[in-house]
Amino acid sequence: HTRYISVTGVQTCALPISGAISDLTGGTGGIDVSSDTTLKGNSTFSGGVKLYSGVLTFGSSSSSTAAGSSGPLGTGPLVISTAGGGYFRGLATLGAQMIANPVTFEVADQPYIYRFGTGSLTLTGPVSLNSSIALSMNSEPLYLNGVVSGAGGFSSSGPGVVVLNPASGSNTFTGGVTVDFGRFVFGSASALPAAGAALVSGYNGYIGYGSNTGAIQSDFLARFDKAATSGAIGLDTFVGGKLNQDPAGSVTLFSQQLNLTGFSSTARIGSASTARLSGSIIPADNVYSFGGGGGWLEVSSAMADVATGATSLSVASPSWAPLTLRLSGTNSFTGGAVVESSALVFGNGPLPASGSFLLKSGAYAGSESVPFGGSTAMDTFLGRLVVGTSGVMVGVDVAPGGSVFPVTAKIGRAHV
Repeated sequence: HTRYISVTGVQTCALPISGAISDLTGGTGGIDVSSDTTLKGNSTFSGGVKLYSGVLTFGSSSSSTAAGSSGPLGTGPLVISTAGGGYFRGLATLGAQMIANPVTFEVADQPYIYRFGTGSLTLTGPVSLNSSIALSMNSEPLYLNGVVSGAGGFSSSGPGVVVLNPASGSNTFTGGVTVDFGRFVFGSASALPAAGAALVSGYNGYIGYGSNTGAIQSDFLARFDKAATSGAIGLDTFVGGKLNQDPAGSVTLFSQQLNLTGFSSTARIGSASTARLSGSIIPADNVYSFGGGGGWLEVSSAMADVATGATSLSVASPSWAPLTLRLSGTNSFTGGAVVESSALVFGNGPLPASGSFLLKSGAYAGSESVPFGGSTAMDTFLGRLVVGTSGVMVGVDVAPGGSVFPVTAKIGRAHV
């Protein structure tokens, strides 16, 4: 016999269940959720949990990484469904939580799934997409570390990061990924959807890639609908299966060429974590475009004018995900630079050959050469700046992991 606990009620009333839930003797049990519910116990019931509406909050993690282990969902699957006519479905966490149960999205209509709470949510079991879903993320990440399959795909919005990074096997979902406002990261080629499923990064979107093995051009960049991609294409670093946000820590070096031919003129290179790029860059036009993702990116590639004429640098990000770009190569492009809602740091080396650096709203420009070159280097750096609006900043910097230094050079300029 199968028996279900049905949780219904006013949307603002939440039911916390802190104790362990087990099956009936000789039968199975499950939970149907149609109102806000928090599960904290180390339960062993086997009938699974069905979320029809409301917010399901995980107050504890599965007790092991094996699918079917005990935990807040027992040993059965989690099914997120619209069959009950619910209008709102959310997943939340009380601190970082890991859930090992299989998860199925049965959302034929009203496909939004909202992400709330504190700390990351990691799903290590298999995920089935019966149809495409739209994830509305808060600032905390969602890691999908099991194989994702099915006819659906993803769209994503909100500042949080969705990370697909299966621990084993390869994802096979066929619906593609579209990010108009948000961040989405694939850990490797095995995390990408099935062949033929397109990736689209909208103007305020970000889609990143965390592997420097294989052929990044064919494995990742070729998967985009290039003409429809007007947002950020990113490079990312994983440490211990999680995104690394520390530039002074272990940062992945990408040494392969990035060819953006065919992409929209507003497509940009960014990072949602940290990354280093030493491979050459072929821009989509006469602008080396960077920005977006909210992370840190170092480019040691030598950027020169392209064959069609003077080439410039653009660092432009959504205000909620500003990129910090550090240039450490010897650059000879002559078209100058424009910075908006981002940070541009020139490493301890020569500035680009010529051109001014226009600072627009939310811009930061810094130089690591300034403290070592004294007032002459500071004057040279400041003399290249053009401030286009209020709300910009100018500073001096050191390389990640470098030492603090005394600044004795002049740092004032009438127009800054």
